[in-house]
Amino acid sequence: MKKYRVFDGHGSAKAAEFSAKNLNKNIMSEVANKDENELADAVREGYLITNSEFLKEDVNGGTCCVTALIRKGNLIVSNASDCRAVMSRNGVADALTVEENMDGKANA
Repeated sequence: MKKYRVFDGHGSAKAAEFSAKNLNKNIMSEVANKDENELADAVREGYLITNSEFLKEDVNGGTCCVTALIRKGNLIVSNASDCRAVMSRNGVADALTVEENMDGKANA
């Protein structure tokens, strides 16, 4: 299994550092309890757990991030906040994720 992550802190580095330290652990804990067809759900749960844990820290700031998980030929790409993942196909950027704004709605 291959894992890739990129974080960008907003307001301070605290959220990015916390996420860099904890997101992978939380995702992998969820992946261990899911079938192959539930990988996207496992990644989503890992994000939500990490967010919940960070909010308990009572620290200002936030982070955006993009993660990619490759397992048994499956690619799961995810993001949080105002960042996106793209893949080049024949020299054209193809969006793999959709950015969301502060109210949780997708940006067009």
